[in-house]
Amino acid sequence: MECIDDIFVNEDVSKPENRVNLALFSVMQQDWFREWFLKKLDLQPDAVVYPPMNVGSRRPDFRVKHSSAELAMIEVELGTDLAQAEDYREQFGTVKTVWGRRADGGDLSLEEIADFLAGFLEEPGRLSPQPRTNVKHLSELIKQGLAGHSPAAGRGNVSEEMWQHSLVVALRCRLGARLEATTKRVAMGQLKADTVGKKGFSLKVNRRDKSGDVALISINGGGNLIFPSRQKLNRCLPNLRAEVDAYMSLVSSMGCKVDVDGDNASPRLPLEVNLDAVLGRVNELARYFKALA
Repeated sequence: MECIDDIFVNEDVSKPENRVNLALFSVMQQDWFREWFLKKLDLQPDAVVYPPMNVGSRRPDFRVKHSSAELAMIEVELGTDLAQAEDYREQFGTVKTVWGRRADGGDLSLEEIADFLAGFLEEPGRLSPQPRTNVKHLSELIKQGLAGHSPAAGRGNVSEEMWQHSLVVALRCRLGARLEATTKRVAMGQLKADTVGKKGFSLKVNRRDKSGDVALISINGGGNLIFPSRQKLNRCLPNLRAEVDAYMSLVSSMGCKVDVDGDNASPRLPLEVNLDAVLGRVNELARYFKALA
């Protein structure tokens, strides 16, 4: 691989998010971590990850290169920033998101990274002293960063444009008073709708451990439909295995792989070509949403 000459070196370490990024970059030296990280993002595990210099007014947190080919940009957030991710996709093409919590709906979450690293810290002798120290450093920064960041930060009410989206209207008609448009917690048995962008929509239910909520279906940027994976729903709704299985069967029938090692089913469905098919299953969707609430 040719020498990389666009590494950014002037990070502002006063910001908790930037401190996480620097610690994350330091642990990329460990092959076992970098390969796991890239596989979780569906990228080549032998690629190189580094913080790039600005491209105009934009500077993603990481660039991923294999040989001389750019594979993707990676944007890391303690919370979420859908608008920025969409802007970067227009500029750079493939952009992967590493957002704070699993429920935030990124391609990967800092929570998942911390959980993965915990396994190495809990097992004595699994890491030599220096890598163990770097891993501990990153884990503590993630813990502190998430603790100081509100899960609801950046989330807002669904825009009027998305509230009138044909799929959202169809769901609203069938869910009635069970669906509330709010960024706040709702009662058990209720569903809520919120967003992180004016062209976004997420329909959620409360997690059974009362630690937050989980999205059952989301529209990303007005153009893509996102479903959760079976793994994610079983983790967040552990007492509803039968209901989860029924819903996952429906999602599978629409062409998504639900048994994946991640939080989102694959692929994300472009609504432009899938809207009629999804609208044809909206009665089933509404029925499963009620069951999962």
